[in-house]
Amino acid sequence: MGRRKMEPQRKSVAALVSLGCMTAILAAVVFEKTFASGDDRIVRKDDRNTSSLKNPVPMSREMSAKLNEKQAELEEKEKALAELQERLEVEESRVQEKINQLVSIQKKLEKSKEEDQKIRKEVKEKLVKTFEKMSPKKAAPVISTMEDDIAVELLLSMKEKSVASILESMSADRAMTISSLIAGRGPASKLGKEGQSLP
Repeated sequence: MGRRKMEPQRKSVAALVSLGCMTAILAAVVFEKTFASGDDRIVRKDDRNTSSLKNPVPMSREMSAKLNEKQAELEEKEKALAELQERLEVEESRVQEKINQLVSIQKKLEKSKEEDQKIRKEVKEKLVKTFEKMSPKKAAPVISTMEDDIAVELLLSMKEKSVASILESMSADRAMTISSLIAGRGPASKLGKEGQSLP
């Protein structure tokens, strides 16, 4: 009687054990598939990250267009700057050429002035010698007709004795005028023996 009561209980335990085993096997299969699938996804994700590090991020069309625009602007500015530099060099060359021309003209003028002064000096020296060789009565009328500046310059270059004799041979008015001009520029008493003004 007791054995008959134990039979159903044993069958129930066996069924539960069998069900538990099947559940465990099924869970293992599901876990394996899930883990394998998840591992593949992880690997693929890592692969994508590694690929993104190795290869540059593709540039969008908008960014590419902006870069091209900036590059074009930079090239245009460089071109304008080069043209400006070229114009400045041309202007600088022209200015330098004008300066060289002005310097050349100045040198010619200075040389001409020096030559003119040299000629004037030679002419004056010849006139002084000529008037000193002439008698005061003959030299006085000629010098009296000269312009005041020329007459004074000649008399200042002559010896004091010759100047006094020539002034005495002039008319009183002309002699007074020339004497006043000589006194203003340098009295005859300060003339040296060679007709040069003393310092």
